[in-house]
Amino acid sequence: MAICKGLVEAHGGRIWAESAGTGPGARFTFTIPAVEEAGPGGAAIPAGSAHGPRAAAADAPHILVVDDDPKTLLYVRGTLEDAGHRVIVTGDPDEVPLLLETYRPDLVLLDLLLPGTDGIELM
Repeated sequence: MAICKGLVEAHGGRIWAESAGTGPGARFTFTIPAVEEAGPGGAAIPAGSAHGPRAAAADAPHILVVDDDPKTLLYVRGTLEDAGHRVIVTGDPDEVPLLLETYRPDLVLLDLLLPGTDGIELM
């Protein structure tokens, strides 16, 4: 958590945890400001708005997302692609070593609880 906090704050963001008490787990949420681009007349347009999804630039960060929930993969992929990132997703932990070798992602978003393993053990 300390590493995540440092990364998020280094990008001008905020991170926090919410929990209903012992047992149900915790929910961690973070926000990071979107990069702004200049619109007509120099007006700032928040990234990903008005223009819809952006095509990822060749030098955009590669992000690998690993989660066994297809809905989560779909949501995270769409959100990251809308922000201009190149995204690789998998729900199969066994694919991760090959994907890491093939794509050499800049960031890995990894579910902690995966079938047959966990995120910490996998990395």
